[in-house]
Amino acid sequence: MAKARNAGHSGNARIAEATIQHVHDSLQAPSLGEGFDEVIEVTAAGDAIGLRQATMAEGPAADLRVWPHA
Repeated sequence: MAKARNAGHSGNARIAEATIQHVHDSLQAPSLGEGFDEVIEVTAAGDAIGLRQATMAEGPAADLRVWPHA
């Protein structure tokens, strides 16, 4: 999405694509160990959506529960 938005900018408003890629590569998903009460990962494949959930009640090392695509 950032690359698409950046494509519409010009001059000083345009960010080098390598910079956008570097930031993207540096991002990490949140984890329970960071203090979040709950982490939900949402994935999409075609028309289906998958959810994986973990809560602090299960502990920071809990595996995310997998809910099948609907």
